[in-house]
Amino acid sequence: METKQKRKIIFNLFDMISLTAAYWISLNTLYKYNTSVTFSNYTYQWLGLLILLFWTILAAELTRLLREDKTIKQIDLLKNSLVRGILIAIFVICVDWLIMLNINKVFVVVFLGIYILFSVIQSKLFLFLDKFTFLKFQKKFIIVMGTENCIEEGTKYLKENYPHYALTEKLLLDSNNEDYIIDVLKHSIQNRVVDMVCILKDENISDKVIEQIIKVCKESGREVNIYYKNNFNMEKANVKVDNGYIVLNFKPVEIPISYVITKRILDIILSSIALLLTMPLFLIIAIAIKLESPKGPVFFVQERVGLNGRRFKLIKFRTMIPDAEKYKEKLMAMNEMDGPVFKITNDPRITKVGSILRKLSLDELPQLINVLKGEMSLVGPRPLPTNEAIKCEVVHQIRHIVKPGITCIWQATKRNNCSFREWMKLDKEYILRRNLMFDFYLILKTVLAVIKMTGK
Repeated sequence: METKQKRKIIFNLFDMISLTAAYWISLNTLYKYNTSVTFSNYTYQWLGLLILLFWTILAAELTRLLREDKTIKQIDLLKNSLVRGILIAIFVICVDWLIMLNINKVFVVVFLGIYILFSVIQSKLFLFLDKFTFLKFQKKFIIVMGTENCIEEGTKYLKENYPHYALTEKLLLDSNNEDYIIDVLKHSIQNRVVDMVCILKDENISDKVIEQIIKVCKESGREVNIYYKNNFNMEKANVKVDNGYIVLNFKPVEIPISYVITKRILDIILSSIALLLTMPLFLIIAIAIKLESPKGPVFFVQERVGLNGRRFKLIKFRTMIPDAEKYKEKLMAMNEMDGPVFKITNDPRITKVGSILRKLSLDELPQLINVLKGEMSLVGPRPLPTNEAIKCEVVHQIRHIVKPGITCIWQATKRNNCSFREWMKLDKEYILRRNLMFDFYLILKTVLAVIKMTGK
């Protein structure tokens, strides 16, 4: 089992013990003052099970900092546990509100407080075990090989980032001593402690030498790492061997699969609940739209650009006169938005019912169907119409690497009061910052903005 996996298992085991202990102590403490707060109460049995299920999702999402062979800072562990605690508290409050469990609010506060306290203790214990198990007892003796241009810088990098690496020997490579160095490598493996060979690759080291070094390591069973200087300005990359090819995979923005899966599950649950709760509202709005303009459709369906350029049909309540798109060219002179986007504050095509729907942001409700279908998410950059999206610059295409959403930063904070460039900048900020807690924050901010009726 890899070091990375061992670390994750141990940290999550500690965290589960902390969570369980905090839950049990909270129940037993409050039972003295309120006899209904007890594990014999089915409410708290179901709540405990739901918290455990939610914690399992969070455990997959929030242990990415436990990277193999890297030292871990206590502050990172504390942040990890604090975020889990806050998300669990929000989850409990939401569950209580949605299915009316009538959970004691003091219990939630006490439970969260004890869990955070235990998290501080567990982080110290984990770091102690990590230091004396994964780092000290798994010390690796290495041989560093490279040219004069990179060997000193590379050795310094290895010492700073991998403190459990112990330098056995440095072998200087150049085109005149390749055969000799291969013999020295063989001799070192035969006579010294060598766990791994680290090659600092640059343009002066031939593929033939690399092949010979790998052959020696393969025959002797030694691990080998090849380090390339990152001249591509890429932050993250993965390497795999595929049918004779070494594939170097660059990801400018890493989106963890655990985040994608968790977000999709939450999208399905929340959009389903929202659709069920708003069905009567759908009917009322549909009747109002038909009464004002009987000949027009209830819904406005338009092709938009989604994940990595995928096209889909976005659904909204119609807020304009029928065939409003035909009049768009005549109104281009009134466009208030820079860039390829078309927006008018007091668009003459908007109907009376449409004006109310936009003010309350109720015209967006049918997009819950798009969310349920998997074409959109609750939170993400707003999808642009195809004719506007294709006019965006290449630097703006980063907004398409995640699913589009019903709301994002500029809808939650700026609403319609920002320029196109600022809008694109905020979308990029969301992509770089995105996490479940930030998504919940933006949903809350959007709800507050809707209550204030700041839509246009």
